[in-house]
Amino acid sequence: MLININIEGYSSFNLALVQWYDFRYKNDNRRLYKYDCPLLQITNAYNVVPVESIIELVQVVQRAEHH
Repeated sequence: MLININIEGYSSFNLALVQWYDFRYKNDNRRLYKYDCPLLQITNAYNVVPVESIIELVQVVQRAEHH
């Protein structure tokens, strides 16, 4: 979804609503991929990002979890 926000006297911003995906079987390294393709599931996590920051249709973001 694309959103355009105009702030009078300042600027306008083109934003995209991004929904995230994650590995379906996070705790089983043998099932992360099938035929070299990731097995994914859709999450309920969303972010709004500037359209200009989107480089590819699909972007892989490394996990930033601390164990």
